[in-house]
Amino acid sequence: MGLERVVSVPAECLQSLGQEPAPTSATAQGEAKNNQIRALFTVKALHLMALFLFVHVGVGVANGGWSVSYMINVRGGGAQSGYIAAGYSGGVVLGRIVLIPLNKLVSDSRLRRFILTPSKNRVVYVYTLIAIGLQLVVWLVPSLVGDAIALAFGGMMSGPLYPLALNRATRLFRSHLLTPAMGWMAAVATVGGAIIPFIAGAISSRAGIKSLQPVIVAGMAVMLILWTLVPQATAPVAEEEKRATEVKDEKHATSPQREI
Repeated sequence: MGLERVVSVPAECLQSLGQEPAPTSATAQGEAKNNQIRALFTVKALHLMALFLFVHVGVGVANGGWSVSYMINVRGGGAQSGYIAAGYSGGVVLGRIVLIPLNKLVSDSRLRRFILTPSKNRVVYVYTLIAIGLQLVVWLVPSLVGDAIALAFGGMMSGPLYPLALNRATRLFRSHLLTPAMGWMAAVATVGGAIIPFIAGAISSRAGIKSLQPVIVAGMAVMLILWTLVPQATAPVAEEEKRATEVKDEKHATSPQREI
C-alpha cells in the first residue's frame, strides 16, 4: 500500500497541472501488447488464413456428417452407411500421418523446380485438387461402395491441409504474434465447422440431399482461391529465418569434426 501511495502522489500532482503521468513499466508493456494485437488484426494474411480454415473445417464437417444421409437417400445405402462417416474421419487422421513422407519428399531440393515450392506450400493445391476429383466421383458415380472408398480417400487428402496452413502461419507472423494469430485462426475455423454444415443442411432441405455434393465441391474451389491469395513469408519473418539459417550454418561450420 505504501508503494502504491508513493507512486500515485506524483501522478495526482501531474494530473492537477494538466499533464499526463508517465506510464509505469507494466502499463507500458500492456499498451504495447495491445497495440501489437491491434496491428495483427490489420494484417490481410491473417484473415485470409482464417477464412481458408473456416471453409476447410466447415466443408470437412459437412462432408463427414451429411454424406451419411446422401448415401442412404441417393445411393440406397442401409443402416450400415453410418460407417462411411467413420471412414471419412479415419481418412483425415490417416492422411496427417501417412502423407508426412510425401511432404518431406516434396521438400527435396532436386524436386523443387519441377514440382512444388515448399515455401509456398503448393502441395495444398495438389491435395485439394485430388480431393475435388474424389468428391466428383461421389457426386457422379452411382456406386455405394465406390463412393464410400472415394469419400475415405478424399478425407485422406484433406487431412494434411490444416497442419500445412498452420505451417504457413509460422512464415507469415513473427514469433511474438504467432500464438494470437493461431488462436484467431482456430477460433474462426471452429465457427466454420458450425456454420457451413448448417448452410449445407438448409440448402439440402429445400433443394434435396442431392445438392450436398455441389456445395462441397464449391467449398473446395473456394479453398483453392483463398489459398492462392495467401501471401508468401513477410519480409521480417523471412529475415528472421535467414538469420537463423546463417547462425545454424556458422555453428555447423565451426563445430569440430570427428575423425573417422
